[in-house]
Amino acid sequence: MMLSERTVELLKPLSSTEALVGETAAFSCQLSKPNQDVVWKLGDKVVKASDDKFELESHDLDYTLKVKNCTLDDAAEVSLSIGDQKTEAQLVVAGSIILTDAFADCCGLVYTRSPVQLMNDLR
Repeated sequence: MMLSERTVELLKPLSSTEALVGETAAFSCQLSKPNQDVVWKLGDKVVKASDDKFELESHDLDYTLKVKNCTLDDAAEVSLSIGDQKTEAQLVVAGSIILTDAFADCCGLVYTRSPVQLMNDLR
């Protein structure tokens, strides 16, 4: 008699995350088995651990991707796949600008010195 190995199941899916430019965004999910070889993607690119941009972690059943020093170009779909299981979420990156008096004068703008939120469109 041969015992079939239990397939890995997705217990907790990824959730969409918003980060400001320069911040770290974290995505976590939970699988039914520890120590699995998973595939993380940001957009269409497979993510590999790198000290300066990405950090991949797995502790027990929890799997985490951290995107460090977010830029507007990082805004994309994030996914984790293992076998036929897949979970997806969105990374939304927002930036702030402060309008200067010279810019306001040149363009005839009136502003209240409040930060303006810029958001990259989700491609």
